[in-house]
Amino acid sequence: MAGKEPSLEIKKKIAKKENWELIENPGDIEMQRLIQQAHICFIPTFQSTGLKLKLLSSLFSGRFVITNSQMVNNTGLEQLCIIGNSAEELNSLIRQTMKKDFTQNEIEKRESVINENFSNKKVAKNLLRIITDGEK
Repeated sequence: MAGKEPSLEIKKKIAKKENWELIENPGDIEMQRLIQQAHICFIPTFQSTGLKLKLLSSLFSGRFVITNSQMVNNTGLEQLCIIGNSAEELNSLIRQTMKKDFTQNEIEKRESVINENFSNKKVAKNLLRIITDGEK
């Protein structure tokens, strides 16, 4: 488990778990490496404030992403994530997903959705359209 400034409560809980490790405040390079190596990126949020960069980063570089509705609400990325909202549901989803293989089909589906909506080309075209429309 990795994250910024984890609470004392989280530290204590992780310390009791067998085969769990807490990596506090990883730098950007280390975090990218952790995302790439993880079977599951678990990234819930408790505030719906637009698209989260950690969600995009996990989808671009990681395997399975488990999150809650608030993280993906109105992003167009719902179909690429495994979504649960209660602690029990998320716990169950994590256990189920640990047994699954990340397949080529998952990769192709993800690439299709991300490239359609979040590729550099798509973003550049949208910016150009906004700039051009603003000149009229």
